[in-house]
Amino acid sequence: MTNATVPKGAKSDVSLYELMVILNPELRESEVKKKLEDFEETVVKGGGKVVHQDFWGKRPLAYRIKKKDEGIYTVYNLELPTSFLVEMKQALRIDKEVVRSLITKLPAGHVYTKFDLTYVREESKKKEFYVKKPMSNPANTSVKHSGSTSKPREENVEDKGKEANAVDLNKKLDAIIGGSDLKL
Repeated sequence: MTNATVPKGAKSDVSLYELMVILNPELRESEVKKKLEDFEETVVKGGGKVVHQDFWGKRPLAYRIKKKDEGIYTVYNLELPTSFLVEMKQALRIDKEVVRSLITKLPAGHVYTKFDLTYVREESKKKEFYVKKPMSNPANTSVKHSGSTSKPREENVEDKGKEANAVDLNKKLDAIIGGSDLKL
């Protein structure tokens, strides 16, 4: 991180931001702690303030980033001058130990909810969704599963039960291709 400061007398608006930082999972605990302390010090020197920090620890990534399948997650709520925001983004982009970062501006009056993994696991057990079964059993095409928020796929009810044969399909295709409405 850089040691930039906002010049005295400079007029800048202070806004509330949320920053998620994903660090290299190969860092030792002491290195992670030092990196986060340096980051917080940089925010203060830049004229900002750390409102809230939520350390999530090592978690799997949604997809592979920089040949990594895991990352060390930390979420910050920060009050930052807008003039310092660009410099902070650049410092995060340059830092080799930062796998990914995301800064979003929060609305006034935002209240942060602390991450709770047990709540996420309980909620995922409660949710149910439907998926199609193979066509070997056409009478019952959906099966109840739990653990996802996917919605059931809608099916065309009118076409259900109709069986198309090759002769009918060929006649329809010939009518379309040979019809006068196509100009080839």
